[in-house]
Amino acid sequence: MNNGKLDLIFWWWHAMHGTSDAEDEEVSISLFIFRLLH
Repeated sequence: MNNGKLDLIFWWWHAMHGTSDAEDEEVSISLFIFRLLH
């Protein structure tokens, strides 16, 4: 797993969406990362 890429993804995600506790957003980013890496 490329940790550098993950750091960039999380930076981008928080920059775009901010910090949110909404579970649906957590699921969305998880699926986004999964699809990006696979």
